[in-house]
Amino acid sequence: MRASILKSNCLIKDVFKANELKLKNNRFHYKGDTYSKIIMCEGVNALKNPMFNYLPLIPNKGELLKVFSTILPSEIINCGIFSLPETKNIFTIGSTYSNKDLNPNISVDAKEYLMKKLNKIIKIDGIEIMDQKFGFRPTSLDRKPLVGEHPIIKNLFTVNGMGSKAILMAPLLVRELLDYIYQKNPLDSLVNINRFSKKINDENIDYANSVEL
Repeated sequence: MRASILKSNCLIKDVFKANELKLKNNRFHYKGDTYSKIIMCEGVNALKNPMFNYLPLIPNKGELLKVFSTILPSEIINCGIFSLPETKNIFTIGSTYSNKDLNPNISVDAKEYLMKKLNKIIKIDGIEIMDQKFGFRPTSLDRKPLVGEHPIIKNLFTVNGMGSKAILMAPLLVRELLDYIYQKNPLDSLVNINRFSKKINDENIDYANSVEL
């Protein structure tokens, strides 16, 4: 799973290994480095993390097409699907939504769906499909973000569950989390992960207690 760690004002991306994170004297120790606070931004990979896998994350699969076209406009189109100009005559078309398809591969159905939708906006004759990609958005059971501090491991935080709206919501929610951490401002109850505290099971509790040396 992927995790992001801020170190010396730099964002370091690493394959996170939960069993290597330990807590001693109120300091986190991970792969030879020490941290006073950790914010985990893992997306659907949090389902594999014994620290936060009690949170009701739901993977929502989305697929995109990269196309070549000389007729698509150079402006962004958003009408059921979107057309995003990348470089000259190269566009990204998206996207699909499915919380049932967990297959980690692209699909013919998604390609056909996107091209059919695109054809309602502009004639697709002459449009060449160059590539197709997929990913899993992290959505939540109540369709609200998941932000806050671990209920047992203090100074361990998460920001997750924003689905397809992360580009819009992340700046505000991260700012609110930082204000919670450093200014002691309360988090909005609609996004605070403590609304799911009853979902913590014995396995989560045992693991949280095992983190401290």
